[in-house]
Amino acid sequence: MLIQTSCPSISKTAYPKDEVECVVILGSWAHDGWEVDIQHGEDLLMSEFENINPRWELIVSKASIFRKVTRYECCSEPYISIHISFPMKRRPVPEIEATRTPCILIMVLALSIFWLPPDSSLKFLLCGLLFFALNILLVYVAGSTKSPLLVGYAVSFIQSAMYIIVTTLFLQVFIITKLCNQSGPSRPPPSVMQFLTGPLGKYACLRSPMSEDQVSLDRVQLKEDSSANEP
Repeated sequence: MLIQTSCPSISKTAYPKDEVECVVILGSWAHDGWEVDIQHGEDLLMSEFENINPRWELIVSKASIFRKVTRYECCSEPYISIHISFPMKRRPVPEIEATRTPCILIMVLALSIFWLPPDSSLKFLLCGLLFFALNILLVYVAGSTKSPLLVGYAVSFIQSAMYIIVTTLFLQVFIITKLCNQSGPSRPPPSVMQFLTGPLGKYACLRSPMSEDQVSLDRVQLKEDSSANEP
């Protein structure tokens, strides 16, 4: 009895949620179909077998079976084989599950850097802590992950987060340096203010300082009118 197993090549684009369909072929090369007539019943129940593969699991509970009769030019006898096909999917990768929560926390903390005031000294502390945490996460992923593809994805994410944090740190140094060199308050150029408070400001929740000044003037005018109307 000859047993042959074939699975298609795994695509890297769907990792780690890729699915494959493998085929197990049962047949005989020494005996033809006139000597050994292989038959099969209904679908094969996969619950009768134990899956010891830690990386893959079966998608369906029944595997499809079909009988194939092959004839060769050299021989007139038929050769019969049984083909069993069953789809499988990759199990959840433990390394991804272990690093998912730290990655989400690091993303939230990286965004919180932009929510702090420009002259806040907490940005330096937060950037340093995030950079240190990213280095620890990088060492953990590189040491505990055996899949080169998963390591590449993790390094790409951590590298992007490091670029954001370092860029934010340089911007913070530049802002503090500019504030120290100025003696009084200053505003950005009108073109920059118009760009930030235009369509971009609508989605970034930014409001033009001119509108704030107008609101202050309206409040002062309202107070003057109310005081003038009092007896």
